[in-house]
Parts: sequence; structure tokens; C-alpha cells
Amino acid sequence: MDKLEQMLKKAKTDASAQVPTSISEGIDSVLETLPKKRKKKQMLMVYTASSIVIGIGVILGASQVSPSVSQGMQKLPIIGSVFEFVSDKGLNKAQEQELTNKVDKQIVSGDTTLTFTDVFHDGTRLSVGYVMEGVSSEQDVRNTFYDETFTLKIDGQKIYNLNYMRISVTKMDDNQFIGVLELTNRNFPDSFELTLDFYNIDSKKGEWSLSFPVIKTKDIFHYQVNAEQEVGDYDVRINEVTLTPATTELKYTVFQEVKGETVEGLIPSLLLFDDKGRQYKHGAGGSKGGMNVLPNGTGITQAFEQYEPMEEKPEYIVVQPYMIGNGNSNVSSGELGSTIPLKLEQGEKGSLTVLDVTSNQDDLIITYQVEGTLPFYQAWVWLEDRDGNETYSTQAPQLVDRESYTFTQRFSNIDIDNISQYKIHTNDLENITLYPETIKITLE
Repeated sequence: MDKLEQMLKKAKTDASAQVPTSISEGIDSVLETLPKKRKKKQMLMVYTASSIVIGIGVILGASQVSPSVSQGMQKLPIIGSVFEFVSDKGLNKAQEQELTNKVDKQIVSGDTTLTFTDVFHDGTRLSVGYVMEGVSSEQDVRNTFYDETFTLKIDGQKIYNLNYMRISVTKMDDNQFIGVLELTNRNFPDSFELTLDFYNIDSKKGEWSLSFPVIKTKDIFHYQVNAEQEVGDYDVRINEVTLTPATTELKYTVFQEVKGETVEGLIPSLLLFDDKGRQYKHGAGGSKGGMNVLPNGTGITQAFEQYEPMEEKPEYIVVQPYMIGNGNSNVSSGELGSTIPLKLEQGEKGSLTVLDVTSNQDDLIITYQVEGTLPFYQAWVWLEDRDGNETYSTQAPQLVDRESYTFTQRFSNIDIDNISQYKIHTNDLENITLYPETIKITLE
């Protein structure tokens, strides 16, 4: 089993990945328009390809703090806004434009404090920044937000299905963690009271509750579209495009012929390009309500994909479907002690060229440029020393320049004085199928 396949399989099963696979949300809106005589419908579990890879980001890139400020953050006893520091271009942008709302609510349990700093709501996602101090591990933080120890209410009404809730956790100091609590794929009101109830904080049982108002941000653009394209064994129909200051969201429907007793599978995900041909990074995504199968064998799946915000409002966007299969991908390697630039071939998908290797205190920072069709997937790299010990970054690759697809990747616990003992590895992504068909959507 190759490296990419290992990461995909782990992402699919790891509880922390929060891969959205719920089939409990009822019948999709598309099916509501069909005849009511259907007495039998089959629900199949499906995944979008990107939802699996998003899990990889949670596993390998759990640290979501911007590397340029992580050292400074460790010295701050009180953090004003977590959104300033997380590695989320959308939340960074929303904070810069003063579109977030301050919370400044705190829970104290013995030596443990849980502070909520700010909240952002744009109709596509609800994000709440937090700081937790007095705990010793990432798992202690995640335990605080488990179903059995945590409930969330909108205007007093409990949300029972938290499959689309994600928790990012970043260690800032020995006993200090920051992150974002985020919910997607929800129809939240424009304004509401958000209540968070906790029953176990750092293994201390009790009852803690806090509430604060949430107001939907401005400058949101919705476009109802009906753009359809046949790709492979699927028919993909784009239904809606939403542009917000922090998010780009696509809602789409996938039609396919269901054969036999298939109970789970993948549906295509979508690459997103603006009118200048620039590609945008995936965020959340998944199927909504699973697959509904009609008596004639047609499977219908409602899905959504979220991406980072557009650089500016485009005249049109282009989407390109792709699939991640079960085949093998090959590893391409190079010696870090080699002459720079160091080029790593990635098969038909393109190449990755190491441009610079520097150190910052105890961290190794590698700068590289990606050329190819899947730059945000091609950008994943890892290291291996002479003894075969592999090192993965605790941060997702950081995009430095979108025009050239230049990234940086930061590695900790590296022998800075002996860089030449390390190999850098990447995958050729041969198990990702990029369909040649594209869908152009004019935004008007």
C-alpha cells in the first residue's frame, strides 16, 4: 500500500477527520419535485472525493496556525482574536475586514479555562474561535467537544446531528491550545442566539453554559444556476454558487446508474477556477443526506463543496470534476542536500521543484513551486532520514503565490545541522482521475 493510499484510508476512518457521511437528513430537495408514488427508496452512503482528502488535512495538517505568527502567539497570555492567526484565508480576510463579531466569553473549571474569542457567520459556515488553557494534550481539547460532553443550541433548540461539525486544534504552548469550532451545511437564521453547553472539561464533570448573539455578515452573493455536464458514468449538475468574503460554495447534484447492492462509494468532487484560470483550495465538502435511489435504478446525490474566497468577484467560474480511486500512486524522492533547485517528477500530474531550504529556530522551512493540474494535492510532501524515520509536517502546505503556485512547508523536530541526511518525498497522484470535461458558469 503506497503513502497516498494509506493517508486516504486513514482519513476515511479516523474519527478526528470528521468526514461528512450522514444519511439522516431526509430527502433532498431535488427529489421533493418528483412524483409522490415512490413507495420504496434506497439510501446509499456516498463520499465526495474531496471529503476524503480533507480528512488528510486534519490528520497531517492538524495545526492550523499561521507559521509566521506562531512564535509570537506563544508569548501572548490573552488572545484577542483567534481568527487572526489560524491558517484559514477566509477567516483571516473576514477578520481584516472587521466582519467578525467579538464574543469574549469564558468558562473556568479548576485550572482549566476555555475562552471563546469571536464568531463568524456567512450562511455557508458558522465559525467560533476558542482558546483552551490548562490542558496537556490535543485529545483533552477534543474530548471537551464530544457528543456526550457538549451540546449546541440555536435559539434554544438543540442541534442533534453534528456530523458537519469540525474542530481544529493547534498547540501553542505546553498547556495552551487554540482552534476553531465550525459547522457547515446548515440553514442558519440570519441572526440567532448561540448556546454552548459543556458537561465535562478536562475530565472534570459539571455543567457550564454560555450564550452569545450571532449575526450573518454582509456582501453575500447567491447565484442560482443550471449547468450540467456528463462526466464518465456520472451526470453532474451545478445548482447554486455562493460567494462570501470568507467562502466560495458550490451546491450540485450527481446522477448515476446504481447497479447491484452497492452500499457505499464515491461521487465526483470539483476543482474550482476563476476567470483568470487560478485554482482555489478546498475546504469543507460532502454529500447531503446520502444517495437516494429511485425504482428505475437512478441514484441521486446532493453535494456541496466549499473553497477559500475568491481574490475578487469573477465574471465566471470554471469547475472540473475529478475522482480519487483505489489504485496505487508512486513516490518521487530527492536528496535535500542536492543542488537547489531540486525537481521531483509527479507523472502526468506535473512536478514539484524545491526552491529553497531554510531554518527558523528549530524548524525547517522548505519553499517549492508546483506545476501541474492538481497543485493543492501535489503540494503535500514529507521527509525521511537515513534510518528510515519519516517526518510529516504539523501544518498544511502554505500557499505563498497563487500565480506560480509557490508553497512553503514547515517541519519540526529536524536535525537542522544535518539537512543532507534527509530525503524529501511526494506522490505522483496516479490514482486521481481528472475528467477532461469542464463546466463554465457565468455569474450574473
